[in-house]
Amino acid sequence: MPRHSRLNRSTPATSGRSLRLEPLEDRRVLSVTLEMLTDVGSTPHSGDSNPYGFVQVGDLTYFSTRPGSPPASTTETWVTNGTTNATRLLSEVLPGDLLVGGVVGNVAGTLYFTASLPDLTGYKLWQWGGIGSEPTPVLSATGQSLSIATPIVEVGGVWYFGALATSVGVGAELWRTDGTQAGTYQVKEIRPGPVGGFNLPNAGRQPTLFNVSGRLMFIANDGTHGSELWTSDGTEAGTVIVKDIQAGKYNGIAPSSFYGAMAAVVGDLLYFSAATGPSDSELWRSDGTDAGTYRVKDIRLGNQGSTPQHLTNAGGALYFAANDGATGNELWKSDGTEAGTVLVKDIQAGASGSGPFDLTEMNGLLYFGASAAVWCSDGTEAGTTLLFGDQPIPNFIQLPMPLGSLNETYANLDQIVNLNGTLYFPGRDSYGSQLIALWKYDGAGNATRVLSNNTAGVNSFNTFETIHFLTAAGDKLYFAGDSFYHGNEPWISDGTTAGTRLLKDVTGMDTDSSVSGLTNANGTLRFIANTGVSSQTPPRGWWTTDGTIAGTTSYAANTGKMNGYSFIGSAGGLTFFKTTNSSSDNDWELWRTDGTAAGTLRAKDIRPGAESGLGSGSTGAVEMNGFLYFRANDGIHGFELWRSDGTEAGTTMVADVFPGDMNGVSNVNFTPMANVGGTLYFVANDGASGNALWRTDGTAAGTNLVRTFNTWTPRNLYNVNGTLFFGAGHDDSGLELWKSDGTEAGTVMVKDIAPGNSLWHVDPPGFANIGDTIYFIANDGVTGPEIWKSDGTAEGTQLVKDIRSDGVALLSQFTVVGNTLYFYANDGVHGSELWKSDGTEAGTTLVKDIQPGASSGVGGIANPVNVGGILYFSATDGVNGAELWRSDGTEAGTYMVRNINAVFSGAGGSDLRSLTNVNGRLYFAANDGVHGSELWMLSPDDAAMAAGDYDQNDVTDGADFLKWQRAFGSADVTNDGDNDGTVGSGDLDAWEDNFGAPESASPSSGVAAAVAAILADEEAGTDGASTTTTSQGSLGSAAGVSPWAREAIFAAGDFSLLFRTFNPASEDWLAGRRGRGARR
Repeated sequence: MPRHSRLNRSTPATSGRSLRLEPLEDRRVLSVTLEMLTDVGSTPHSGDSNPYGFVQVGDLTYFSTRPGSPPASTTETWVTNGTTNATRLLSEVLPGDLLVGGVVGNVAGTLYFTASLPDLTGYKLWQWGGIGSEPTPVLSATGQSLSIATPIVEVGGVWYFGALATSVGVGAELWRTDGTQAGTYQVKEIRPGPVGGFNLPNAGRQPTLFNVSGRLMFIANDGTHGSELWTSDGTEAGTVIVKDIQAGKYNGIAPSSFYGAMAAVVGDLLYFSAATGPSDSELWRSDGTDAGTYRVKDIRLGNQGSTPQHLTNAGGALYFAANDGATGNELWKSDGTEAGTVLVKDIQAGASGSGPFDLTEMNGLLYFGASAAVWCSDGTEAGTTLLFGDQPIPNFIQLPMPLGSLNETYANLDQIVNLNGTLYFPGRDSYGSQLIALWKYDGAGNATRVLSNNTAGVNSFNTFETIHFLTAAGDKLYFAGDSFYHGNEPWISDGTTAGTRLLKDVTGMDTDSSVSGLTNANGTLRFIANTGVSSQTPPRGWWTTDGTIAGTTSYAANTGKMNGYSFIGSAGGLTFFKTTNSSSDNDWELWRTDGTAAGTLRAKDIRPGAESGLGSGSTGAVEMNGFLYFRANDGIHGFELWRSDGTEAGTTMVADVFPGDMNGVSNVNFTPMANVGGTLYFVANDGASGNALWRTDGTAAGTNLVRTFNTWTPRNLYNVNGTLFFGAGHDDSGLELWKSDGTEAGTVMVKDIAPGNSLWHVDPPGFANIGDTIYFIANDGVTGPEIWKSDGTAEGTQLVKDIRSDGVALLSQFTVVGNTLYFYANDGVHGSELWKSDGTEAGTTLVKDIQPGASSGVGGIANPVNVGGILYFSATDGVNGAELWRSDGTEAGTYMVRNINAVFSGAGGSDLRSLTNVNGRLYFAANDGVHGSELWMLSPDDAAMAAGDYDQNDVTDGADFLKWQRAFGSADVTNDGDNDGTVGSGDLDAWEDNFGAPESASPSSGVAAAVAAILADEEAGTDGASTTTTSQGSLGSAAGVSPWAREAIFAAGDFSLLFRTFNPASEDWLAGRRGRGARR
């Protein structure tokens, strides 16, 4: 599905309730504990996202998109650290459930942006300190939320802006903030009433507030003088009009819609375009006083005006474009005097003019576009020259108006930009070409083409159709590039060919990152995933993560083929894998990685040529003493036992078990190797003994046959505290449990449980141990396959429990947590569900009937995992699909962690895979229904849900009451706090008993902000209702509090109204509540 379609989902109405209430259950803004770490991108698509407005705040860059052609009217806001993976919708990165409007600016390193809570109309001003922090609303000192009306400007450590507060009947006025709530307040009500002083045309597009050497100047309309120049010292008394330039209610200064900057600061003066008549726009200057505010020069005599545009400070001089009526629109400069305001050069003779734009300073010189070319000026006519005049290529600079019909939205074209002393601009790819390339110029010699013929992702001529919105951010250049392959999408460049690439194909179809091979590498997760996007098979490679989005990076691309068996194992701090040669899909060889690009290389070409040294299937690899042991074929000896320390010299065959070119170590499934106390046991065939048990110390001399078996090949080799257990069969016995001390005499059958085969065929490892006791599945011929245990003796090998007397219990997924064994089983009544055992019959019990009835609640391909003493696994409750669940071994402590795939809830779930514990964090692959299968991370320390925490946000609060209220009478297990199968009064008891847990939690600023906004916006009883009726009863309206405001108070945690006004719907409900209402 298209990436942005998720944003258009509607919220269903709730019968009998105010629609404005619904968002409260999700308003709590907490630190993210469950996070999607990968999102490589999309299948390339030629659709347009139309990126613009790149803004840097700290280490992050923000930009906006309007997907579609023509561009959509709705805006999406994105955030990036310059990598494809960390380029995300801001709404996805922010904790909580905010609907992001757009970026406002940088306030002391904090992002100010507009956002709305779901189902609430209007975007308010919010702030966010970046990854790891919570977004909070920007509230006034009196608790009002704000709607932004102008760009923001800093003057003396204070930020000024035009804003609309929630007060009724007040328009947009001048506000200030120092970044604190106490320091956020309205400076002055310039135009009393609902219109406001900042009701200006294009006020959100053109700068209207300016820092002029520590003095704030701005444009405002007080309703008496029209739009004029004002100044402020930050106080009400010090906020005054500077001059009434066009007398009366007419506008002396009207912000332009899309022409370049209409004002610029040079020294202690503000230069701007203003008019004393209807169309007599000329150049003015001001020092902030009436006397010091006057027209610099009447450039175009008469009443038409020269319309100064693109005002720019370059080297302490003012440059701008103006039309004197004779030369057309050309480049001018001014020193602030009439005599010093002069035409620099008539670039294009005649009245049409050259149309200068994108005036940019670099190294004391002015660079600009004119007559479709790049020009340079030192301020003199002779020093104003066409760059690269002797070259046919860059003379024809393509600088189109951006985004077609929406061009009036943008004040600056940003086609020429100075990035740390280098000029970047788009230009024709070749003489006569309609295609565009990115060029750079360092101020000397010729321009250099940044892109090369090998630059991926552009059209057949390796150029763009358009480039615009060039923006410098730190040492990177961001721009919107329109290519045939991707359409109009965001790009990034460091000025080199290799460093110029598509940032993300925003409008493409979301594709899986295809995460696999998760491995704990000394406390760091390494994994395999797609490293880019392609219309064919995406490129694959190695990634690493520290558990954050920014710290999840691709460090080594892979040119060959990778499959589900590519990850082999880890040893000596290295991760081993197999891949093919780029020239052959069958040449699977051994590679290693240390987590760096330089350390990712082929360990050895075991079988030179096009043939495979490892094969495409399982290698059965095991680590021992810093080496990885595995089966390989060098083309001479057949498949034998090999080992590797990651170097070519250290990758050698251990022993030629079956001399010659025959296979000594065959591809035997069911765990054919095990490290037991520094001795490797494995299954091999020397040509005489058949598949038998062998052992090795890593040398050829130390590689010996242990014992032969003539009926069942050894399998499921398993180490229990220094003793090898395995399944095998010999002579009259079928497949039974055996053990070995490494000698033939010490390799014995533990117990012949039943005639024939008793050991049940299960996937590896097939065993689990708690201490010296091994658990396994066996059939004694009476009970069927059931759970057994053994201490290694015949007497100590016994049935634990007959879970299903009428059939096969289908036991699987043995997982140990502490001294408890968890597993899946079907008792014939509940379907396949989660069970646990302490090794006794009485202590072997069903943990929870997750999907009530005979349907199965557990299953899937995700193996359960122990993280911090909690079992994590995949399960479905029948309402939601298969999702991530957790269990502490109790029924109450077994619940869904998160409904990750809420888009298609109940239709397959999130397809969990590869649950992996790394340093107490849970990593796994999951599909949220929008992005495809990606890497996710959970911090389990924050995942425990207190009884009554029905929205599972880690705090039991008012939002949980609202969620309980809506689910009353249903069988929704997420709201069933007392686990009786129905959402009822007992669940309200559970919520009330745990209200406020954990005690350290403070009320969410997001909820508090919503409450403050509601109370400020609404008057008592505005909906005309004295009561709000629900399916449970009626919430009586307290005097002076509207239903909406009252329920917002509940969400914030004040229940003084609740227990005073809530009337029960039935005596049954009342019976469950008697004696409890006086507690709070």
